Amino acid sequence: ATPESLVQRARASAAAQVERQYQHLNWAGPRPRDRASLAAQVGTRALPDPALAQADLAALRARLAARTLTRVDLVRLYLDRILRLDLDRLNSVIVVDPEALAEAERADARAAAGHAPHTPLEGMPVLVKDNIGTRGPLPTTAGAWALREAVCDRDSTVVARLRAAGAIILGKTNLSEWANWTTDDMPNGFSSVGGQTHNAYGRFEVSGSSSGSAVAASAGLCAVAIGSETWGSLVSPASANGVATLKPSLGVISRDRIIPITEAQDTAGPMARCVADLAAVMDVLAGPDDHDPETAHANAAARGFVAALDAGALRGVRVGIIRQSLDVDPEAGLWRERLRAGLRAAGAVPVDLSPTPIEQRLCREDFMAVAKYDFLHGIDAYLAATKAPFHSLAELVAWNAEDAAARVPWGQTLLVASAAQTLDEAAYRRARDRNRAAARAYIDALLREGDCALLAGVGSASFVPFAVAGAPAAGVPLGLRTSGEPVGATLIGRYFDDVSVLAAAFALEQATRARIAPAL
Repeated sequence: ATPESLVQRARASAAAQVERQYQHLNWAGPRPRDRASLAAQVGTRALPDPALAQADLAALRARLAARTLTRVDLVRLYLDRILRLDLDRLNSVIVVDPEALAEAERADARAAAGHAPHTPLEGMPVLVKDNIGTRGPLPTTAGAWALREAVCDRDSTVVARLRAAGAIILGKTNLSEWANWTTDDMPNGFSSVGGQTHNAYGRFEVSGSSSGSAVAASAGLCAVAIGSETWGSLVSPASANGVATLKPSLGVISRDRIIPITEAQDTAGPMARCVADLAAVMDVLAGPDDHDPETAHANAAARGFVAALDAGALRGVRVGIIRQSLDVDPEAGLWRERLRAGLRAAGAVPVDLSPTPIEQRLCREDFMAVAKYDFLHGIDAYLAATKAPFHSLAELVAWNAEDAAARVPWGQTLLVASAAQTLDEAAYRRARDRNRAAARAYIDALLREGDCALLAGVGSASFVPFAVAGAPAAGVPLGLRTSGEPVGATLIGRYFDDVSVLAAAFALEQATRARIAPAL
């Protein structure tokens, strides 16, 4: 294929992806929205200033401390926005926790009794991606019709730590079904349970499987949100929806009771309107967990995220600018220059690196083989451990096939391929280890080329295989195109360099102040 045809093909594919997101506007599958119940929770009492919906954690804490805001009214504010802006519109929230208001009342009572907040998340309403396990009555569905009423046996470690920090679980967010491991042709942000998530900025790509969490954070439906990533599912929707995120190194956050794709790459991560809020969440979530052996050395990367935030963290730091040899984005050069300008304003030294071929898919075939093996074994183990209505992936695939039009309207090619995979454990381990070594060597080579400490790119920079390497990546909003579509930057570091990557993201954010909230 010629370079021109590759670009044309990629642009046509991107445009078709956006159009597919509007083919199921009237999808009959999602659970009925209980507007009356939600309206009753909001009530008729005056709501707080709507501007608080876009406030960061520090501003919310200040209002709570001054007693000009209660936790109950903060929950009511977000519930009102979900009712008016999200239901049957943005579709970023699958279900609201009926216990959220009661939790807020208890938090207000503790504050009235003189109990000071013990973490920055105390009393903060959080939305959690619906592949992250929550105890009943909230279901944990992965967006799959087969699990639409499945209740996890207990909270995941992520949710348990949020609750222990005083956070209020507001509900669950929509996602690309099975975290985008359902079929090859399904649009981003669609699930059989939640319907299609839409970008709050307009008719644009919603991107990635954590689209519901990204849209909810961007639209001011929660204080912060939690998503997950296997390959690009945090950084890509963050860029497309105007929010900040951190894809942590593999093993920094526990994957306990998170519906898996592959243990070789899966991780949860925060999504928020500013980097400081990401740091507050990371200080709560990062660390070892007996339920996930991969986290045994997590303390090496969890040295205090909030304490490390420094607007001068990039001064004198060489940052390699990564780019594709063929730009499918006609504005790519403009946004790379804005990224360079932002890095210079933060005191960094931008270094242009050799272009990466657009057609390069490092470890693509091995990645697919590893993911299919892990998904089969991981889903079977999850279903058995959580007492779900199905006992195996094979059983679930067969049930879907009985009424595919209703249960998996875009198909289930990846589910079928995973159920039929025949890779043995030894071959799986060889492929997994080869992938990881190759990806880390590739990142190291890019860093050496420019004598750089970090890499940076526009958008998700998904052509650099940070996820396969298990390396950290942070997303920071860069602004809006002339069309109104958000664009973000991605900063990438070496494995377990999470604190430095997030500090660099904070410095870039402070130098640019580029985020613009959606005009809802």
